[in-house]
Amino acid sequence: GSDCEAAGDQIDTYETASGMAVTAVTGGTGGKAAPYSKVVIMLHGGGQTGDYWKGLYCMGWFGAPGSAELKGVKYVFPSSPDSLWYISYKNGCGWNDCSYNLTDIDYKSGLVKELIDHEMSLPAIGNDGKKVFLAGYSEGAQMTGYMQLAKLSFALGGVAVFDGFPLPPLWDMRNGPQAAARANSTLDAGALLDTSWLIFQGTADPIFTEPETSTTWRQIFSALGADAALKCGPPHCGPVACQAQAPTDPVKSNVCVVAGMSHVVTQD
Repeated sequence: GSDCEAAGDQIDTYETASGMAVTAVTGGTGGKAAPYSKVVIMLHGGGQTGDYWKGLYCMGWFGAPGSAELKGVKYVFPSSPDSLWYISYKNGCGWNDCSYNLTDIDYKSGLVKELIDHEMSLPAIGNDGKKVFLAGYSEGAQMTGYMQLAKLSFALGGVAVFDGFPLPPLWDMRNGPQAAARANSTLDAGALLDTSWLIFQGTADPIFTEPETSTTWRQIFSALGADAALKCGPPHCGPVACQAQAPTDPVKSNVCVVAGMSHVVTQD
């Protein structure tokens, strides 16, 4: 954190009403935050804390700390109370509902929603969900997708899934009728069409394997009636190529499958 503070960014720590620890970094000068108009909430992987993302921020992965490119954005790094975003059972169930503690998923997603509601309520955001962006890695990526499709009733400004397989009930939506898929989603059709997605997945991921992971995400969007959005990849694409196609997509979504990438987050 000292590198960020030395560069002038403001670092704050707080707890949500339910006691979840949060670290926030806001671009600024002399340790004082500059005005911001966007919030990016980033969920860590299983067994990690919010310090994972804070460390990458301070290393310059998001841009040079204290630089102009980071001003106007507040990055928020929560820590799950038990370092996990869900409890899973290693019982041979595969990706079925019986592999997960659904009560824990509901509880942890409630903690994330409380955080989103808090950040939205602050004057800089003014309860505008389109100014809030949610991203996550691994377990955090799984929870990120769950939040937008199965917890929140409004569209966020953007959703980024880095190396994450869909949690139930998202997994259950695939290849089903549109009415059933939408019944399992908390978003209405209009909100679904107003959501921007980036799904980033590696072909060499040993945990959430390919092509099953990207295919399942595509099947979910297809079942929801948003299959026209997923025009990028596989087998090879990068974030620049995906982003270039976004403005022409009915739902501004991209599935990026990166050749040779394992279960990691890359600086690019």
